[in-house]
Amino acid sequence: SRLLCGDVGFGKTELAIRAVFRVVINGGSVIVLCPTSVLVNQHLEVFSKRLSPVGVNVNVLLGGASTKTKNNIKAGWLDKKIDVLISTTAALYDDVFIKFASFFVVDEEHRFGVKQKEVLVNKFVNKDVLFMSATPIPRTLHLGLSGIHNISTLSSPPVLRKPINTVVAYFSKELIKQGVLFELSRGGQVFFLHNKIDRMLSVQSLLSRLCPGVSVGVIHSQLGLQ
Repeated sequence: SRLLCGDVGFGKTELAIRAVFRVVINGGSVIVLCPTSVLVNQHLEVFSKRLSPVGVNVNVLLGGASTKTKNNIKAGWLDKKIDVLISTTAALYDDVFIKFASFFVVDEEHRFGVKQKEVLVNKFVNKDVLFMSATPIPRTLHLGLSGIHNISTLSSPPVLRKPINTVVAYFSKELIKQGVLFELSRGGQVFFLHNKIDRMLSVQSLLSRLCPGVSVGVIHSQLGLQ
């Protein structure tokens, strides 16, 4: 197994696609595990765009799929009609998928829970696994640094990729205003994170005063569906 670390946008998915292609052209089958269905669908689009033109069949398996859909996917997997299966943890709980997979890619491994990681460890024995994360959990990072897992780091951004600019500073209204207006001036959007739900409306009011004319929305876990 190998842990691949690198900032967002540095090319982890690109390396995974190339590794998956090498496995498939040598007769193997691949499972790509993602922590959320949103990421599954994103990877389906990217992997299909890159691999379908060269004859690689990419499919998905989600936990909410109907029994008929799951059976059809399983049949395609057993018949080697599916080369790459992108899935949430749904694929982990059916040994048919694990048994006939040659290679596993685990994206954003830091977002999998403890119990899910135990399943990964127990079922991936003697399997080739690529773990990918921009922020690996301490346990995974320790396994890499101690030599139990191999570890690779993407430290150089792709061509024309600007590095992330991180600033740690005391709370400053002027600094917030400058940051928001700069991002909006180049056509971007801004996420303003706050750790107190009961004070979010006050923060919304503050941002509206600092940046007149800017639309400021609020979202948090206690909002109901509308």
